[in-house]
Amino acid sequence: MILVLKFGGSLLYENNLQFNREVIDQWIQLVRKLYLEHQICVVVGGGKITRMLSHRLNDLNNAELDILATKMTWVHAYIVSRYLARYLPTKVITNHEELLTHFDGVHVTGGFYPGQSTNGAAATCAEILNADLLVNYFNYDKVYSSDPEKGGDGKPLDKLDYLTMRELIGSFSQSPGHYELFDYNALNTVERSNIPVLFLNGKNPHLLLKFLKDERVGTLMEGKL
Repeated sequence: MILVLKFGGSLLYENNLQFNREVIDQWIQLVRKLYLEHQICVVVGGGKITRMLSHRLNDLNNAELDILATKMTWVHAYIVSRYLARYLPTKVITNHEELLTHFDGVHVTGGFYPGQSTNGAAATCAEILNADLLVNYFNYDKVYSSDPEKGGDGKPLDKLDYLTMRELIGSFSQSPGHYELFDYNALNTVERSNIPVLFLNGKNPHLLLKFLKDERVGTLMEGKL
């Protein structure tokens, strides 16, 4: 299988903005196991530190903030790649066209260009590689029927289709360094190529191994339920 793994940048940090080495180590061990049988591409987001900078540098315009956010994802991708390179051949890319060049190892990247979230970058990678599955690691066990950070009576979803996701993300804010859950560009990409997306809690990345053994974990988004 060809797998694209998108790790939310906020998962890299603990509450005091120290790197969460325990989570990073879990990611590395997971990729090592998957690499034995699958082709892997890893995409790393910007996360909390990017949003913090965006809030504090409020005299910059959205284009400048997007450029900053994209460069921060490259920093995160480089950090993850250095740990991963201790065990596997690893290549950091900053341009999606580099995926077209054969490389028998793990591609690692962040965002590709301003205005595109790392969800969008992951979707682009999945489409170029003709991936069998895009795995979106985020902060929850499942996708909810309404934003869990806003309270309410949102219910956890085992499955959803592209149309339901489109309705969900319409209620989430989308600004530089702050794209909740998924975004329209990413959704359009996976929908047109019919790429299934699995949402899993990034603090327990090995749940993917259970999914690959046909166990029900996380939330699966695909065209037909």
